[in-house]
Amino acid sequence: PPRREYRNEELGSTNSLMKGVRCYRTDFQLFNKRGERLICSIWDPAESDFGNTCVIYCHGNYGCRKDSIPISELLMVHGYSICGFDFSGCGHSDGEFITLGCKEMDDLEVVLDYLKILNRYSSFVLWGRSMGASTVLFYSSKVYDPLIKAIILDVPFPTLESCFINHAKKKYPMVPEFLLKFGLQFVDDEVKKLTNGSLNIRNSRCVDVSHNIKYPALYGVGDKDDLTPPNEIKEIYDKHAGQPKYFHLFKGFHAGERSQDWWDMVVNFIRSQTPQPTPSPKEPIKLRRASSGMKVESPSQRYTQTPKH
Repeated sequence: PPRREYRNEELGSTNSLMKGVRCYRTDFQLFNKRGERLICSIWDPAESDFGNTCVIYCHGNYGCRKDSIPISELLMVHGYSICGFDFSGCGHSDGEFITLGCKEMDDLEVVLDYLKILNRYSSFVLWGRSMGASTVLFYSSKVYDPLIKAIILDVPFPTLESCFINHAKKKYPMVPEFLLKFGLQFVDDEVKKLTNGSLNIRNSRCVDVSHNIKYPALYGVGDKDDLTPPNEIKEIYDKHAGQPKYFHLFKGFHAGERSQDWWDMVVNFIRSQTPQPTPSPKEPIKLRRASSGMKVESPSQRYTQTPKH
């Protein structure tokens, strides 16, 4: 998809009121394993304990860091911090393309590792939508971290193959499915060339890895979603090993606004799985020196403020 553009001013002030709660936003940048710059932000409520929970939001394939603003508005009143970032190939971050969760899980790992070295947050929740949900799912299937208390999966792609086929059916409704599958082979070959063989569409299958996930989870899907149909999301959910787990069917499509019952379900789920924040005066976070294994841009080896675009 085309890169979604936005201006830094659209993120609002770094010291503002959000749903009546004073919050600070800190912008920073990291580098992933491929040397690509990731542009990130953290929204912190002005009054919360240093040991509160941080929710890391992973946007969809046509999303960006700006999508974290309504998430912040939803959770800030409950004392949670929110981290949002542009995946490589999206928004203001470096990179030329996306892989719908495969390489994006490396970006998530870099962000999570950095938040840990801040020693500011006692626990984390991973929340992803569409490509971001697949990212969280892939990452969670490979890593068990006791600091991660729960994951939220809003319409992950069961398989990249089914995603492409379902999308093609909508775009070319008169073409038989067997021809679409035949054409998929050519797409797969081009993707392999583009990614130097690191991505195979037919082998990218969330449905085959959810049995490895040990975290409590909330799955969500729209009742009119024809890109990731409810029955396909339910298959991932059924294989999910972590407990407790919940499956929520909300009204709507893959893209578009989410219904209020989904937002309510998310808030209740997060609150049930995380320690409740303790009020305490708090200043904007001070970015810490990077660990030796993490690449940064400046000669001083510090994470730096995001430059204006």
